[in-house]
Amino acid sequence: MRLSRTNIALVVILLAQIILVAFLYLSDDDAEGTSLARGGSLVQNFDPEAYTSLILEDDSGQQIELGLVDGAWVLPSADNYPAQSARIQELLNTIERIQANRLVTRTASSHRRLQVAEDAFYRKLILRKADGSTTTLYVGSSGGGRTRHVRLEGEDAVYLTDEIAAGQLDPIISSWVNTVYFTIAADSLRQITIENANGITTLNREEGVWRVEGLAPNRVTDTVAVNPITNNLSNFRLTEPLGTEALPEYGLDAPLATVTIVAEVPDPNALTTDDETEGMIEGAPTETPTETPEPPTILQTTTLLIGASTDAGYYAKYSESPYYVIISTTAGNLFVNATPDGLATDQIFSVFGG
Repeated sequence: MRLSRTNIALVVILLAQIILVAFLYLSDDDAEGTSLARGGSLVQNFDPEAYTSLILEDDSGQQIELGLVDGAWVLPSADNYPAQSARIQELLNTIERIQANRLVTRTASSHRRLQVAEDAFYRKLILRKADGSTTTLYVGSSGGGRTRHVRLEGEDAVYLTDEIAAGQLDPIISSWVNTVYFTIAADSLRQITIENANGITTLNREEGVWRVEGLAPNRVTDTVAVNPITNNLSNFRLTEPLGTEALPEYGLDAPLATVTIVAEVPDPNALTTDDETEGMIEGAPTETPTETPEPPTILQTTTLLIGASTDAGYYAKYSESPYYVIISTTAGNLFVNATPDGLATDQIFSVFGG
C-alpha cells in the first residue's frame, strides 16, 4: 500500500515528536535516581580534624554554635561549657562519608521543593576552619526510607544520602553538651537540708537509712518520696548551661530553695601511700600491715541554689561549679515544694494476733 504525501508528513511529524520527548526525558536532571552524578565525596578532600567550629540551624531559625578550644569541643555562648566531643566527631565523620553518587537534580529551581535552598531548608550545617574558610551543607526533605536530600553550598546539584541519622543535626543544646551538672556518690551522702517557702526540711542518713527530722509520732519517713531527691543529687542534670555570669533574672539573690548537702569524702590532705614511702632508704626493712586501714575522710558541705522559674524550668547554681544553669521543672519542684510532712507517711502499727 502506497502512503500519500499527507500520511508521510504525519509520520514525519510523529517521529519528530517522539524524538523530542525522548530528548527532553533523557536531559531531565530532576529525575530521581539518575546516574548522572559527579561521584566521589560530596565535600571533596574533607578532613574532620581541620574544623574548629560548627553551626547547626533548623527550619524554625533555632541555632547552636560549637567550638574547639584546647582540643575539646565547647559551647561558646555559655562561656565554653563542655560539649560532647565524641558526638561532634561522629557528625564530622558522617559528613566525610556522604557521597555524591545519587543525583536527584541539577536545577536550582528544585531547591525549595527539596528543602535545600539557602532560605528554605530542613537543616543547615556550617563548618569553619581556623583560617575562616567555611563549608556549608543544606540537608532537606526525606527521599524515602532513611534517605535525605543534601546539597553543598556553591553547587546546584542535589543528592540523596542515607548517612545522616534522625536527629543528628538537631540544634538542641542538651543533645550536644554534657548534661551532668554535678555528681555526688550516693553512699557518701550524710545529710540534706532544704530551705524553701515551706520552712526547713532536714534528712539524715543513718546506717544507710534516710530519716526526716521532726516528724510527728505517728509519721515515718516515706522512702518512695525521698528517693527522687537523693537520686537527683547523686547525678544532677541540667537542661541548659547559661555561663559563668550571674544575672538578676536568675533570682538567686533570693532563691526559691537552698539545698545544703553534707557528704563524707576522702580527706584531700591525708598522706597517700606514695607520700608515706617517699624518702625511705631503699632496701630498708618495712613492716607488712596485717590489714589495709580505711582512708581518712572529712565531711564536705556544698550548696545548690534554685532560683526563679522559667518556661524551661528553674535557674540554678551549684557551689562547686562556675556555671549557672537551667534545670528541669521536675527536678526543681522536688526542692521548691519539699516539706517534712510531704516526705513522710502514716506509721502502720501491727498488733500481736491482730
